[in-house]
Amino acid sequence: GWSMNPQMRLFLTSAYEYSDQDGYPYGIYHAETGKTGKVNYDSPSFYRRNMSNNGLTFEYTTGYIRLSSQTSFQYIEGKQGIDQDFTPEDKYYVTFRHHQRMYSQEANIRSVNDCFYKWQFGLFGFYQDYHQSNDIEYRQLNRETITDVSNPTVGFAIYHQSTLDDILLDGLTATFGIRYDWERIKMENNTRKIVSSDITNDPAIYGKDIYTQITPKFSLRYMLTNKDFIYASVSKGYKAGGFNTTVDEEKDRIFKPEHSWSYELGAKSSFLDQLLSLDVSLFYIDWQNQQISQKRATEQGFKLRNAGESTSKGVEVTVMIHPLSNLNFQLNYGYTHAIFKEYMYDEDKDIDYSGNFIPLVTQNTFSAVTPYNWHVNKGLVDR
Repeated sequence: GWSMNPQMRLFLTSAYEYSDQDGYPYGIYHAETGKTGKVNYDSPSFYRRNMSNNGLTFEYTTGYIRLSSQTSFQYIEGKQGIDQDFTPEDKYYVTFRHHQRMYSQEANIRSVNDCFYKWQFGLFGFYQDYHQSNDIEYRQLNRETITDVSNPTVGFAIYHQSTLDDILLDGLTATFGIRYDWERIKMENNTRKIVSSDITNDPAIYGKDIYTQITPKFSLRYMLTNKDFIYASVSKGYKAGGFNTTVDEEKDRIFKPEHSWSYELGAKSSFLDQLLSLDVSLFYIDWQNQQISQKRATEQGFKLRNAGESTSKGVEVTVMIHPLSNLNFQLNYGYTHAIFKEYMYDEDKDIDYSGNFIPLVTQNTFSAVTPYNWHVNKGLVDR
């Protein structure tokens, strides 16, 4: 960070990560016994990735407004090799490469004066250049299929938020926000097949789609004594649709946008002269066309499809104890009940997953944290 003067500040962040992992231990699951069979790899599997995240933030503040700009760049390059038949036989092996560059720019202006009305406006834009390659070796057939896919995406958004304090009652605050998103996704798919030394190029597949959406949000907060408050909020969520780059059937090429409405009710309070504090929140999320990952019919990779309707509801509780000024104990518990209300997994085989739990959503979570801070009289480190 660099404070050029009392009104202007500049922040630069940069992070680099390299990971090198062995293969993923997939085994065949037997539904009758509830057990997973032994892992059978006859070729080494791996995943290696280079990732870099960089951001530049500029802030200019006066007595009335704060103007900020955030510029970011993300770079990801990965390579995966996997023995994807998951058997002792040397049937086929997949090498997957992907390369992504993401540029984004956001500009925001907001009020900083302490009055009953606060506001902010913002603009956001991004460009993502994404390429991937799937190289499938059918080793017993002496055949190879290589699919190269390009997915450039560009988008922008404009948003506004207004906050009104002490409306109708002292301590009652209302916040309203609205956002407009526009996104364009393109796809180019080129596949070549190699049998012995003969190379055949399939006709290129092109796709383009544009997605737009308006997402509002609204919240109320009522301040009690000693900084305690209760709140309620409702907001609309949105995720753009897109293309599955490798499919077995053309009907699976496109997946639709996902929409959601989120409702939350909560409270924050403290007791015993700030020795104990408690945060409680209840939430309910209603999804339409939730994007879910499925295995492809050939079991060579995955695809995204839309579930008709999903819901998630639960409670989150945080208890904090502050025995000393530089020591506190924090306990967190969450319960989530997330199910598919409508989800026809496979229409042709009449497989209906309605009423089942949404995968990878943990029902119960718990954590315990004990931070301790101490001050250090050094120029660059204060604690």
